[in-house]
Amino acid sequence: MTYNLFISFDLSSPDQNYDEVKNKIKSLGASYQFQRALFYLNTAIKPADIYSMLMSIMGSTDKLAVIDAKDGLVSTWDGPPLDAINDLWNPT
Repeated sequence: MTYNLFISFDLSSPDQNYDEVKNKIKSLGASYQFQRALFYLNTAIKPADIYSMLMSIMGSTDKLAVIDAKDGLVSTWDGPPLDAINDLWNPT
């Protein structure tokens, strides 16, 4: 099964482990960065496992949300390639 996840995190110290968390997310599947700490991830890894992997490299006071988005479209966003995201999310 493939999951379409949105991952958002807030580090208690702004740059603490930021690159490590970002690189971990990117290593887990096709990903696109919407904002500094908001990512879309297309992966075969279960959301709970993603959560555990990321929390293991984050601090105890950091915040993390891993959201399984079953359906959706992205439009009018100037960052990542929209067609690529929409194709992953809604394969025809």
